[in-house]
Amino acid sequence: MVKSLTDSFKGFGILDPTEDTLTEEQVCIKYNVTRRTMYNHRRNGRIAYSKTGAGRNCKILYRKADVMDLFAEVNA
Repeated sequence: MVKSLTDSFKGFGILDPTEDTLTEEQVCIKYNVTRRTMYNHRRNGRIAYSKTGAGRNCKILYRKADVMDLFAEVNA
């Protein structure tokens, strides 16, 4: 029996935000861009992001769909 409704949806990307997000480091490695490039995209409003933590210890997360849209637009 499933323990909770949220456990039943894990793995489908429905209620698990870690399934459909990428960290800044993952984006930089996958798309071969620098952190500064991603900063410029954020500053110019080209990509939405969420931030956890504060200062230098913060973690920046991007939705996979937003990242794919950004690089499809940049490479077009």
